[in-house]
Amino acid sequence: EMSAILRADDQLHLSRSHFIDAHAIVERAVIERLEKHGVNVSGHLFGHNIEALRKIKAAPQFSKAERTKLHLALDELVGLQQARCDIVHGHLQMVRIDGEALACFVNCRDQAANGSLARLISVATFTKMSTQLRKLAAEILSAKINPAPSPPPPAPGATDDP
Repeated sequence: EMSAILRADDQLHLSRSHFIDAHAIVERAVIERLEKHGVNVSGHLFGHNIEALRKIKAAPQFSKAERTKLHLALDELVGLQQARCDIVHGHLQMVRIDGEALACFVNCRDQAANGSLARLISVATFTKMSTQLRKLAAEILSAKINPAPSPPPPAPGATDDP
């Protein structure tokens, strides 16, 4: 029984580590995407970078369809942000509910005088969120930026001289 508890604890720690790594991958994807658009990201928080990416306008090099696709990925990513905050700002404690080992996080930033909310996450949920983050990183990087159009060739007989 004790070795099963230790194995479950190890699995939860490993799963949390994979989740944090997947989040770092998607964070890097957001930064790379901003850099492709020429946006300075030096020292900006992740939430600021998501908003900066969302503000990029459609243009001949960045179609409305590609922008919409990118916004859908960003919406999905924002949906995972509270879980990430709870995980990185909370101490992992293992709990068992109905025999299932779960990671329990209480975000130290959300303590309340009348009680705190806890987030319970299974190994399967960590795996699902990690997979989702990696998929989102790929989607964020895949939105196409077309090369800038070349200027039209000069008209026959045209000259640059005044």
